[in-house]
Amino acid sequence: MIRHIWELGEMLKGGFHKLVKEHGLDRHIQLEGYPPKTFVIFKNEKGEDDLLLKSVIQQEMIRRGFLYAGYHVISYSHSQNEIDKDIRILEKWKLEFETILQLGCCSGSLLAAIKEKFGGRLFVGIEPSQEAVQFGMEKYSGIKLYQGTIAKNPLRNVFDLVIVQFVLHWVDRSTLFKSICEIDGFVRDGGFLIIGDFDPNCPSKKHYHHLPDRNCWTFK
Repeated sequence: MIRHIWELGEMLKGGFHKLVKEHGLDRHIQLEGYPPKTFVIFKNEKGEDDLLLKSVIQQEMIRRGFLYAGYHVISYSHSQNEIDKDIRILEKWKLEFETILQLGCCSGSLLAAIKEKFGGRLFVGIEPSQEAVQFGMEKYSGIKLYQGTIAKNPLRNVFDLVIVQFVLHWVDRSTLFKSICEIDGFVRDGGFLIIGDFDPNCPSKKHYHHLPDRNCWTFK
């Protein structure tokens, strides 16, 4: 049993390293650990952890019917077929986008970083704070920022990539359904959607303690 698990893990590691090298991704995607349990590390140009790249790849895996957490744990029930399937999915990674929208972008620092690293032709952000929008427009070139919310915004475009990172817990439940519909409408057919937010054990509504004198709540 131990030999079987170890041999399958070696096959997975070998296939993984071969693929990332063939696609020129070995500087950005690495597989670490012993054969029975390996984990994927995603790096940016500076060699730092790249959670954005990890999120996009996880989304693409889900679109192809594979729930991927970024690590592999080989069991005795696995066979060569499971390893081959994993490798085939890795072969399909194609991260191409030219137009990007971030909802709840603050001053647009993330959009500016994506523009610098990946390039593209259109970078747009929506942010409720007019002060943040003004600051971002003065600080970063090549991005467009608009004051608004997900549910009430001036845009009618569709985008290759839409990012909603730690925003939905701010959305009032009375506008949540409309906000989700707006998000869906922004993503072009075949486009990418990245959503990140809290995942508590049970739903909760809490007063935002940093603004004790205002009627401000979070929904987690």
